[in-house]
Amino acid sequence: MCLYWGSGLTFVTLDEKDLIPGRGARDESGKQPTLQEMSNFRATPGMFGAGYLEMLARQMTAELRAIRDQIAPGQTAALRAKGVYFGELSRRADGAWDVSKVEGLGALSLGTNGQEGPSLLIRPWHQAGAVVSLREFTNNAYNHHHGIQSVERFGEGVDADGDGFVNELTKDDVTAATLFQAVMAAPGRVIPNVPEVEAAVLRGEKLFETAGCASCHTPSLLLSYGGHQFTEPNPYNPAGNATPADTPVVTVDLNSALLPLPRLRLEPFSGTVAVPAYTDMKLHNMCGGAGAPG
Repeated sequence: MCLYWGSGLTFVTLDEKDLIPGRGARDESGKQPTLQEMSNFRATPGMFGAGYLEMLARQMTAELRAIRDQIAPGQTAALRAKGVYFGELSRRADGAWDVSKVEGLGALSLGTNGQEGPSLLIRPWHQAGAVVSLREFTNNAYNHHHGIQSVERFGEGVDADGDGFVNELTKDDVTAATLFQAVMAAPGRVIPNVPEVEAAVLRGEKLFETAGCASCHTPSLLLSYGGHQFTEPNPYNPAGNATPADTPVVTVDLNSALLPLPRLRLEPFSGTVAVPAYTDMKLHNMCGGAGAPG
């Protein structure tokens, strides 16, 4: 098990003979720490079904932007995507944007620049909705955690970290690593063929709804036609990450029988896919005390 200081990211050896501060028996101040004081346990999000989630985010972003683009000066419109309410977006008479009543989107997606409206990007990855795509997530992780810099992020022939190596990760490398994550199997569920267990599962599902949990943990969101065709790179990628204009686009059918099972069901007539991810793809303020949005 890897334990590390939440602030210094120093790996802990738990070896009393290890004199490097933060790794052995004592912390940086010389104090003998307890296990509770010396480590953070990270419950990282699972990447199973990641391709479906990113495609949901892309389609929802497109829906929100279509509403934004119809708002004239002096008007207000409700923002909805996949049936999820994101509050209201307004423009003042002078054309300036008012995002004060928009909800569920982070500050990165709400910044405006004069007449240019907010991006309204759904950012499904990383803490607090900070990362747009699996590709951006991959570029960040290779650099931050592995000391490997991609050409698309740092430039051709650039030794950004001074380790004597350049061009450590090509655009094709990043595409391959991204697609590996995107095509991981969706989580499956097997209910034992035991009447008591089946009844308990049904009771739990009904209680989940009656308690109001499903209002935010939406049991299923619908990928519209074509959404099961994952394309890489993401057209909404920010600077420092390849876009379709920078590198050949690769398309993968997330419902292909050649991919690891299980896959989500593709409706043969509508071409839609129900994604049972129990999320509304919004950010929720969980720390505001009484009255804070859930």
